[in-house]
Amino acid sequence: QGESADSGSESTIAAPSTTLNTSSTATAAPLDESKINDSSNSTLLNAEELYEKVKNTVVLVYNYQRQTGYAEPVKYGSGSGVVFTSDGYVITNAHVVEGADKMTVVAPDYKNPDNTKEYEATVVGSDTYSDLAVLKISRDDPFEYATLGDSDTVRVGQDVCVLGNPKQLLNSLTKGIVSGLGRASASNSAYGTSTIQIDAAINSGNSGGLFDMYGNVIGIIDYKLVSNTSASIDNIGFAITINEAKPVINDLMTKGYVTNRPGLGINGEEISEYSAYMQGLESGGVYVTYISEDMPVAKSGLKVGDIISKVNGTAVTTVTDIQNIIAELNIGDTVELTVYRAGATGRYTTKTINVELAEIELS
Repeated sequence: QGESADSGSESTIAAPSTTLNTSSTATAAPLDESKINDSSNSTLLNAEELYEKVKNTVVLVYNYQRQTGYAEPVKYGSGSGVVFTSDGYVITNAHVVEGADKMTVVAPDYKNPDNTKEYEATVVGSDTYSDLAVLKISRDDPFEYATLGDSDTVRVGQDVCVLGNPKQLLNSLTKGIVSGLGRASASNSAYGTSTIQIDAAINSGNSGGLFDMYGNVIGIIDYKLVSNTSASIDNIGFAITINEAKPVINDLMTKGYVTNRPGLGINGEEISEYSAYMQGLESGGVYVTYISEDMPVAKSGLKVGDIISKVNGTAVTTVTDIQNIIAELNIGDTVELTVYRAGATGRYTTKTINVELAEIELS
């Protein structure tokens, strides 16, 4: 027989009670309504208070698409959004509205908290590069809306909460901390935004708001890392910084697209190194398939069929390579293109062409 590690005097162990005590009258402590109703958002909240403050500002977004065999668009996917004006403008992700023939938004019924109401929504604008979209819903009474905060004040280690509708589980709240700042966006494009890395749990459909503990939106949930191998990845999520989202949102609301983005005004396809080698070229590049007649490039001398190998002396092999160079420049700047052009005999010569950049609409 073994001996107890804690040697000492013998003690008597009482037999367990055979009846369960159910007489407890414990109740949850009441929330501080003055903190929740602080319209200045200057009062630090706990997670319970934060939830009560912002729960009516996060909505469920449905994407309906036409399917063979159905007369009307059918429900295709869902996500989350944040109401940010009293007249019903909603921020969500571009990937949530992609391909939609119809959009609806499910918002709380303020008069009966157990009910929701579904509103048909208009896509005001969508931008795949930042992965942001703006929807508009309407009703007679004003909507409760969230305050857009200042993401420049965010620090690694601070507490944050995510409120969204993963897998259509309405108003699901998770809590965590900021794990990193200045991370890349999902598009990893020069036209994209930086993101805030968080460890709060996020899942499919969670494209709602990232809130600080004062009730301010500091980011829009965008994506999380997932593993394509047996390696485990947990709690690495990313939210678009609200300060970089604000000008995109404003442009989408007022113009329907993001302004002040310089571009060449062309479409192109990648020419691989192997294909270039087979054609006797020194390197790959971007084969020009389309030139906009409304852009300065139309008068530059560039032709459909040219292969752009360099922009301002930097080698390019994809359209993204070209965009990443041009995104650092301004509308009205001139770029130098090095191109291969096929002659009548099929042999290529190298030419240098200068093109003025102009504003382009990217969606």
